[in-house]
Amino acid sequence: MQIEWRIAFLALRIISVLSNLALAVAVYADRTSKAGPRLLIGNLAVSGFLLSACLFPVMSLQEWMPPGFISSPCAVISVVFFFATAVSWADVGLAVNRTVAICFPFYYDTFRSQKVTWALIAFSWSLSTVIALLTATETGVKFLYLQKLQCTITVTSQFGYFYSSLGTVIPYVFIGTASIGIFVVARVKLHQPPADVVAGARTIRLLKRRLVIAKAMFVSLLWSLICVLPAFIMISTPGLAEDVRRKSWLGNLVSACWAMMYGGNPVRQRCRFC
Repeated sequence: MQIEWRIAFLALRIISVLSNLALAVAVYADRTSKAGPRLLIGNLAVSGFLLSACLFPVMSLQEWMPPGFISSPCAVISVVFFFATAVSWADVGLAVNRTVAICFPFYYDTFRSQKVTWALIAFSWSLSTVIALLTATETGVKFLYLQKLQCTITVTSQFGYFYSSLGTVIPYVFIGTASIGIFVVARVKLHQPPADVVAGARTIRLLKRRLVIAKAMFVSLLWSLICVLPAFIMISTPGLAEDVRRKSWLGNLVSACWAMMYGGNPVRQRCRFC
C-alpha cells in the first residue's frame, strides 16, 4: 500500500477515535436531555468509540508493520461485525425514539422510559453478538485473505446474505423509512388550520423543528449508505472480493469508507438531537 494511503487512513482513524470519545464525554456531561434519548445517544457513542478504539489500531498495524505481524487477520472479522452491527442498530434505536416522539406523541412518555430504552439497547448488542458468532463460525460466509495481509468475507448462501445485510443495509433502510414518515406527518400537520392562534404558533414551531430532525435523519441515512455500500457489495458479489487481490484500490476504498463513516457518526447524531 502506498504511503499516502496509509497516512490518510491513519489520520481518518485518529479523527474517528477522538470524535467518538468526545461524543461519549459530551453525553456523559449532559444533564439537560431526557433520560431515554440520552441513554440511546450514549449507547451509540460508546459502541462507536469501542469499534474505532479496538479495530482501527489493528487495521493500522496491518498496514504499517511487516507481513505476518498479525498472524490471524481473519480473527478480526467477527469483531468487526460485532461492533458494526451494534453501531447500526444503536442508530435504529435513535430513529425509533424520534419516530414515536414525532408521529405518536401521546405514547412517547411511556416509550421513552428507561425500561423500553434499555430493551432497545439490549436488542442491539444481542443481535450483534449473534451475527458475530455466525460470522466467526463461517455460517453462510467464508473468510478470504486479501494479498496475504488482510481478510474479508464473501457470502456463500442466502442466509449469509440475509444476516450480513442485517448488520449493514437493513438498519439504514429502516432509518430512511422512519425519516420519510416523520417528514410526511409533519407536513400534513403544518397544513391543518390551528384551532387556537397561540397554540397553533407553538405547534408550527415544533413541527418545523421536527422537519429539521427528519432531514438530519435522511442525511444520516445517505452518509451511512454511501460509506457501507462498497463493503457490502464486495462481500455479496461473487468474485469481487477475490478481485481485491489484483486491484488494491478496491480495498483502499472500503477502508476509507469505514473510517469516514465512523469518524462522521458523532457529528451526525449530535445534530439530530440539537
